[in-house]
Amino acid sequence: MSSTFYVYEHTRKDTDKVFYVGKGQGKRAHSTHHRNQYWHNIVNKAKGFLVSFVCKDIDEELALLVEIERIDQFKKLGYKLCNLTEGGDGSSGYKHTKESLQKIGQASKAFMTGRAMSEETKAKIAAAKTGKKLSEEHKQKIGLASRGNTYAAGNTNRLGMKHTEETKQKISATKRNKGLK
Repeated sequence: MSSTFYVYEHTRKDTDKVFYVGKGQGKRAHSTHHRNQYWHNIVNKAKGFLVSFVCKDIDEELALLVEIERIDQFKKLGYKLCNLTEGGDGSSGYKHTKESLQKIGQASKAFMTGRAMSEETKAKIAAAKTGKKLSEEHKQKIGLASRGNTYAAGNTNRLGMKHTEETKQKISATKRNKGLK
């Protein structure tokens, strides 16, 4: 059984102009997930978007061709679309192998727990910061953040909260594992 696809357009609520053309199935046309930053900027400025369908209930190959054609039409008419490509690409239904999911997980853990930087990377960061002047306001914010004064830094959601003993032990164990304590 083959899945049915559609081609859709997103229109700005403030100007009624099309700003994005896509191919999808299911609820993709109405989803705000996995969109580029340009798309989000437009939607935020326009206070939302409307969805219209160019065609429905077609196979993926035809949907890709229609998407390419529609993007090309709008560009020739001078529309500024936020599509990053000319259309016709994407990987519908792609499933990662168990091996690739493990690699992604390991890479994420390394990123989240912090990696040791090479001396070359440290030197580049230092060189980029050298000579930059920080405003007094910026210095104060850095100081407040490093002291953990979340209320003064404008974040009131932790005001008056204390870590539980269990949380303190977890923090301590994490720091020991990273060689910080």
